[in-house]
Amino acid sequence: MLRSFLLAVWLMAPIAGYFCLQYAAPELIKSNEAAAAFSQASLLTQQEDWESAVAVLLETKALVPEKDVGTQNQLKLEIAKLYLRQGMLDQARDELVILGDKLATSTSEQAPDQFRREYQRVMANTDFYTAWQLRVQGEVRDTWEPVLDGARQSFRQLAETANTTAERTSRAEDNESAIRLAFLDDEDLIGTPFPKKCECKSKCKKPGKAKGKKPKKQGEPQDDASQGEEDLDTTGT
Repeated sequence: MLRSFLLAVWLMAPIAGYFCLQYAAPELIKSNEAAAAFSQASLLTQQEDWESAVAVLLETKALVPEKDVGTQNQLKLEIAKLYLRQGMLDQARDELVILGDKLATSTSEQAPDQFRREYQRVMANTDFYTAWQLRVQGEVRDTWEPVLDGARQSFRQLAETANTTAERTSRAEDNESAIRLAFLDDEDLIGTPFPKKCECKSKCKKPGKAKGKKPKKQGEPQDDASQGEEDLDTTGT
C-alpha cells in the first residue's frame, strides 16, 4: 500500500498542479449571466462541491446564445476541467472534443492563443490520465501507448513554444512524467491509486508539486498547472 502511494506521488508530482487551474481568458466572458455563474462555480469548487459547480455551468451554457462563441468556448473548457477534476475522463473528453470542433471555426477574438494553449494543455492532461487508467486496467501497450504519445507530443510542443520560463519548465516536467509512465513496469503500476482531486482546495495559482496521488510514472486527472499568468480562477482546476 505504502509503495503504491509513493509511486503515485512520484509519477504525478509535476502534473498535480493541473487541478488548481487558472481560468484562461476572462475577457471572453461577455454576458452577466456567465460571469455570475463562474463566480458561483468558483465558490462551489472552494467547497469541493464539484457536482454542483458543473451543474451551474451546464445550466448557464444552455442559456447563453450559441452566437456568443467566446463565452460558450470558455464554459465548455471549464466544464471539462471540472469533470477531469472528478476523474470523469470520458465526460471531460466529450466536452473537449466538442470544443475542439468549435475552435476549428472560432476567430482569434473568440479563442485567443492563450485560450487555445490551455485547451491543448487540458486535452494533453486528459490523455495522460486516460493512458494511466488504461495501464492500471491492464490494457495492452497498443491500446494505451498512442494515447500517451499524444499527451507527450502536446506537452513537448507547449514547452517549446512557452511564453515564460515557468511555463516552459512546467510543461517539460509534464512531458517527463509521461515518459516515466511509459517505462513504468506493469507490476509496479497495477493497483496504484488513481487520484481524483488536488489537495490545494483551489488555493494554488501556479503549477507546483501538489500532494496528489499518482503512480510513479503517470499522473491522474488533476487540473492543469497554471502558466504563471494572472488569470481569473473559476473552477480551481
